[in-house]
Parts: sequence; C-alpha cells; structure tokens
Amino acid sequence: MGKSLFRSASTFARNVATHGKRLLLRQETLDDVVESVSKDTDKLKRAVKNAKSEGRYLEATRLTEKGRRAYNEKNFAKAEEYFRQAIVSDATYPLAYTYLGSALYKQEKVRDATQYWLQAIKLAPGSDAAARAEKHLHAIKLKKEEVIAELEDRFKK
Repeated sequence: MGKSLFRSASTFARNVATHGKRLLLRQETLDDVVESVSKDTDKLKRAVKNAKSEGRYLEATRLTEKGRRAYNEKNFAKAEEYFRQAIVSDATYPLAYTYLGSALYKQEKVRDATQYWLQAIKLAPGSDAAARAEKHLHAIKLKKEEVIAELEDRFKK
C-alpha cells in the first residue's frame, strides 16, 4: 500500500471513529454521521482508484522501457509485444502507442503503425509522444508524395 493510500485509509478510520463517538455522545445526528461517512467513503474510493492508476502507469513505463531495449536491439517483434503489454497495463500511456507504431513500421506494417501514432496524438496532444508520432506521420506523408510523383513521372514517359 502506498503512503498516500495508507494515509487516506488511516484518515477514514479516524473519521469513522470520531463520528461514531459523536453519535454516542449525541453531538451529531445519525443523518449527519451517515452523510459524513459517505463523503469520507467517496474520498477513500478516489484514493484507491488513484493508487491503482499509479500502479498501472508504473507497469506501463516498465514494459515500455523493456520494449525500447528490444527495439534498440532491432528485435522489433519482441518490442511490439512489450509495447502492446504496456498499452494493456495503461491504455492512457501515449508513449507506448508511439513506440508501438515505430516497432510496427520497422516490420513494414505501415497502416497499423499509422493508427497507433494517431492514437498517441489523440491521447496526449502537444506531448512529446504526440510530437514524435506527428514526426513519423509527416515522414510517411512525404514518402508517399515522393512515390506518387515518381509514378506520375513514369507514366508521363
């Protein structure tokens, strides 16, 4: 249990005990206690949700780092595997999408790569991950334009 979650759970337990004591001493009504404990329960639920999100993010970054190592070793299929696992761990981690796009591109899966780069941009516009994805998409666009121009030249002759 992380420090923040532990602190939230401790505060929740203290507050429940305090409200119970006040109820017994008739310093609060049952309705007041139920309302206060309900608010404290909501706070604890948010703390648990945040702790889970943090764990998923950390797992996604760990898997992305493994994927980057595999990518740098030119093991693009293994890199793809790690990046996909990172996305399963945290579907909101844009860097995993960017790197997955790159791994797919290296395996000549251009359409799939394009989709993952677009997803990275959609998830975090203006981020470093989005900037990298935009750079890749721009390069593909330029390459496509070159091929079209070359084909047009061939057909003109």
